[in-house]
Order: sequence, then C-alpha cells, then structure tokens
Amino acid sequence: MEEARKNPIAPPNPTASGSQQARIPITIAGYYANGYEINFSGADVTIMFAMNGRPAFSLNLSSSTAKALGAGLTQMIEDVEKLTESKIWMSNDIVELQQKAEAKAQ
Repeated sequence: MEEARKNPIAPPNPTASGSQQARIPITIAGYYANGYEINFSGADVTIMFAMNGRPAFSLNLSSSTAKALGAGLTQMIEDVEKLTESKIWMSNDIVELQQKAEAKAQ
C-alpha cells in the first residue's frame, strides 16, 4: 500500500541564499484510495481514506487548508474535463446509474 518515491520539488535548502537555493531530493510516502469519508471537528477536517471499503489511512487538515485543497481539486478536474471534453464520473453517479439499470432489468 505504501510506496516511496522521490519528490522532484523538495523544500529549498535553508542555508542557501536567493535564487541559488538548492533542491534536495526527499523520500515521501505514496498512498492510493478508492473511497473516503470526511469529518469536521472545530477548526480541523479529517479525511478517512479507504481501500475497497476498508479504512486505509487518514489525513488531518486545518479547515482553511481543506478549503484550498477542495478548490484546487475542483479546478483541476474542471480543467481536465474541459481539455478532454469528457465528464469524470463520481462514485455516487455510477452507483445511481447501476441502480437505475437494475430497476429496469426487474
């Protein structure tokens, strides 16, 4: 489930100055999820990610970071849909279509 990979854009070296700041490769964990649940408590947002219906990992964010992440993801998906002239279906859309098809078949 966890996959280490090199981040091509690492934080700048704090000892370097100006435009000559060095980029240091770092290893970060990579995860995959095909489901999620979002919870809000006070000023924080917790996203519980799942893999095939089983809890896999969680991500805690400040509400302002969560809002910025949501806006960024929405914009990216809209850009991809516009570029490809194709709709990216959400899981609940697919489930609804499956339910309608099953109801027609009965």
